[in-house]
Amino acid sequence: MHKHLFPVVALIFLCSCASPQKPLAYVHKASSIPDNAVFALKLPATPVVYNGEVSYDNAGAPTGQMLYPAPTAGAFLAAIMTHAVVADSMQSAEKTKLQDAANGVVSGYRETLRDFTHAELGASSLKSTGVAAGKLTLWNPDQPVTADLILESRPTFILSQDRGTLMLQNTVAAYPVGHPDKIVYQNIIEVVSDIVTDSDLNRYWNRNNGEPMKQLSAKLLADSLRMAIDDADRESGPDAQNHAYQTVHYQQGAVEKIERAELVARDCDRMTLRTLRGWLRSVPVVAGASATDCTSH
Repeated sequence: MHKHLFPVVALIFLCSCASPQKPLAYVHKASSIPDNAVFALKLPATPVVYNGEVSYDNAGAPTGQMLYPAPTAGAFLAAIMTHAVVADSMQSAEKTKLQDAANGVVSGYRETLRDFTHAELGASSLKSTGVAAGKLTLWNPDQPVTADLILESRPTFILSQDRGTLMLQNTVAAYPVGHPDKIVYQNIIEVVSDIVTDSDLNRYWNRNNGEPMKQLSAKLLADSLRMAIDDADRESGPDAQNHAYQTVHYQQGAVEKIERAELVARDCDRMTLRTLRGWLRSVPVVAGASATDCTSH
């Protein structure tokens, strides 16, 4: 049996390395966030990222039953772990291939958006966040930071395959100036745009040097930053036992989505959800929802 022990231990290590990354954990240390805290928005020093929407539902799906012929229990376990490592690798490769294919929908805008930087995006977003004046400033590496907290933001924009919906996934983290290892707030904020209609969406997004895409991107980022700051400023983090989770229907482009979530806010056009992971999501209400469903919360 001992001769099988080393392969098993080695494969356990390999499995831990090859396993997909865990979803980002929600963090909210309310007692470490000053009252009326001022945030300095820090964005990547790179061009803005745009990807095509892709479904990973069938990526790496098994094609049949897997047999594990092995003479001993140790060898059997080793065979299972070997398959897990190979399956994870194949799934990751397939996801990359699917994403590369999906990115074809944004390939026509790469040249237009090539020089669209996060600095430009951030400056435009700050004009329409809706947060109190002076509450959010733009971090400048060449100037002293007077804010209480750095709000680091890593936005990725996703265009639907029919080009009619732009989505934002914004990973945010807040920490005291000079202490990026002491995170007091961390979350993923997702914002789904209303459906964009035009007789030629390909031409529309490229119009005026990509201005429609840039303006909508700035609006989505502004909405996500407001949501993040409002959430961070709450007196306490969400108590999972007190969450009123429910089955929620919402619109994502031409598709009606359904998920379990907490309804944080709603008006007649949009609603804000907290997912089971604590992430926040701003989405359009289902097209044609009755007027009785649109009371403000």
